[in-house]
Amino acid sequence: MNIGIVTGSVSGLAVLDVDPRHGGEASLRQLEEVHGGLAATAEAETGGGGRHLYLQLPPRLLRSRTGLAAGIDLRAEGGMVVAPPSVHPSGQLYRWRPRRSPSAQWLAPMPPWLLRLALEGPERQTHTLGHWRELVRTGVEEGTRNSSLASLAGYLFRHGLDAEVVLELLLSWNRVRCRPPLPDAEVASVVSSIARLHASRAE
Repeated sequence: MNIGIVTGSVSGLAVLDVDPRHGGEASLRQLEEVHGGLAATAEAETGGGGRHLYLQLPPRLLRSRTGLAAGIDLRAEGGMVVAPPSVHPSGQLYRWRPRRSPSAQWLAPMPPWLLRLALEGPERQTHTLGHWRELVRTGVEEGTRNSSLASLAGYLFRHGLDAEVVLELLLSWNRVRCRPPLPDAEVASVVSSIARLHASRAE
């Protein structure tokens, strides 16, 4: 029998559902680069190869959101997640990560940036044209490469460029302007993640 955990005000739980098959790990890395890493919290490995991060729900109504970023959903008010030791349709078990079960690890509070993202939706870029010109001319240092690539990809997609064109442009920009350059595969992962997010918003 599978176990379902209800999220929301009754349980005091929110769960960040990270699906690497749809770019969730890349999206989470980009968010943490910009806003800071998530604190250690209870965490489960899903039967489908993803992760469930259990967080304390803030004392306000917070509804579930799908498409918080590419491959990331938030289960809050009105939501439910499958919990260990349930069995996924693939036959794989849901498991608590070592030393990350609720009995071994406190639930971290939801950070303010994640709460803001859940309430307001994915941030829209409001930078000036001068900002983008400066970014492509001067490049970036280690620590802001992924987030800058994600921002540039979003800017290009919003202006109607094809995914293959965006990838080629950003591969070239990364090699010349990022210090040091990221591996091509990582640039491709960022572009793919932002392409999926852009497509989901368009729908």
